[in-house]
Amino acid sequence: MQETMSKNENNIQEETYKLNKKTIFLIIVLSFSSVIIGFLANFSFEDKIYGLLQSGLKKNRQCPIFYKKAQLSYFLPGLELSGLEVSGRCLRTPDALTIKSANVSLGLPSVAPIGISFSSKIDKINGFDSTLNIKSIHNFSTQYLKLEETRINLESLRPMLGPVSINGNIDIEALVSTDLKALKDLDIYLRSKDLVIPSQIIQSFEIPTLAINNLSLKASSDGGPIEIKELILGTQDSPIRAKASGIIDLDKINIKRSKLEIEAQVKFSPEFIEQFAILNLILGNGQPDEQGFYHMRINGTLGNPGTPIIVKP
Repeated sequence: MQETMSKNENNIQEETYKLNKKTIFLIIVLSFSSVIIGFLANFSFEDKIYGLLQSGLKKNRQCPIFYKKAQLSYFLPGLELSGLEVSGRCLRTPDALTIKSANVSLGLPSVAPIGISFSSKIDKINGFDSTLNIKSIHNFSTQYLKLEETRINLESLRPMLGPVSINGNIDIEALVSTDLKALKDLDIYLRSKDLVIPSQIIQSFEIPTLAINNLSLKASSDGGPIEIKELILGTQDSPIRAKASGIIDLDKINIKRSKLEIEAQVKFSPEFIEQFAILNLILGNGQPDEQGFYHMRINGTLGNPGTPIIVKP
């Protein structure tokens, strides 16, 4: 009896051993096959992505965007483009905009609001240290954008500023939602501590260097005109100090034609008035308030604000 049981146990062990060998062999074959299939599938997928980039960016005649290198990542699904050049056609400027690198990665699905989320980062614009961090959510009807930890060197945007030159860094916080055609909601906060307007000629006026330093701007929109809730420029030592509020009615075709309705209070230092004597012609017979601020209206456009209208305090 014991010998029979011992033989049965030996047979079971041998069968188990044989079964394990077969199982191991099958696992090896399946693993190797899956690696090959995965490689071929990924190779085809990458080809499709690169093909879409070629047709969507480089071959877009109205707004061609060129890049030197594109790389896909799979652990955190995403795309990195390096050596980008945004054609001046996109910005309606004679010069292109260069970007060192742009990264886009897929995030977890969003529940509120419902949609697919992405994280994007842009580094080095036109060779200057500008960094944009963008969180976005996209669904069939609306795109939501959030800018945080974003700093723009204004010199990097020189192609977009036209004849006006402004130096300094601006920190940006913003929440934006758009549909496929227009802006739906906007909340934005801009601030700077090193804003400088270098010496230049603007609309035939020779402007001396203006160390404005501080800037604070808060604005919002619910789909209509942009309301400037607060604009503060300068410090006690700045040649120009200003506070302003008002409306910007955006032109959807050409932003430079957007209409301005701005109420401002501006104070000039005696040194600035002496350097910029023609300012007396602009101020005319206007009188400042008790704190030395001139009250004025600006009713031009973003591209041509026009001469401010001096009003009584």
